[in-house]
Amino acid sequence: MSYDYRRKYIVMSDKGAKTITLVSRTSEGEFLGTFIHVGTSSRVGHVAVDWMSANVYWADSVFGWIGLQAISNNILTIAFNDKFKAVVDKYLDIPSGIAVHPQKRFLFWSDIGTLARIERSNLDGSSRMALIWLGVIRPISLTVDHANNNLYWVDSARSTVELCDFYGNNRRVLVTSFTSQFYGLDIYQNSCI
Repeated sequence: MSYDYRRKYIVMSDKGAKTITLVSRTSEGEFLGTFIHVGTSSRVGHVAVDWMSANVYWADSVFGWIGLQAISNNILTIAFNDKFKAVVDKYLDIPSGIAVHPQKRFLFWSDIGTLARIERSNLDGSSRMALIWLGVIRPISLTVDHANNNLYWVDSARSTVELCDFYGNNRRVLVTSFTSQFYGLDIYQNSCI
C-alpha cells in the first residue's frame, strides 16, 4: 500500500484480484475505490507513488518487470490500464520492493532472485545502476527517507533493517533481530518504522 499525497488516494495491490486499486474518501466521508490496472500477477506485494507526476509503480515478480500506471486527478474519470508501461523489463529476475523519490526523480527496486541486489534508475527507467549487490540475500521492502536522502530496506533472510545513501555508499545495519520476520518498513517523522 502507498499514498498519493497530492490527490489523497490510497494505492494498493490486490494479489487475489490481480489489480492495482485506488481508494479515495468522498466529501461525505464514504470510501470510493476503482481499479487503475487490471492484470498484474499474484506476486505484486509493494507499490510506490510518484505524487508529483501522478504515476504508480509496482514490482511484478512473475512478469519480471517494474510497471508504471498513470493516474487521473479525478477518481471518477479513471480508465484502468490507460497509459500502462513497463519501465524496467530487462535483467530482472524476481523484482520485489519498490520506492520512489519524486523530487529527485529516482526509482528504487530490489531483486530477490539468483543475484539479489538493490538498484536505482530515473523514474522512466533510464540511467539504471546497481546500488547494493554484496551481502544482501532477500531485500523484500524499500522506503526512501526524503529528508536525509537515504534508502532503507528489509532483508528478510538476514533479519536486518539496513540503509545506504542514494549511490549505495555509507551502508549500515540498523537492526538485526533473528526473532522477528521483517516484511515492510516506512519513514515517520525521521524515524524508520
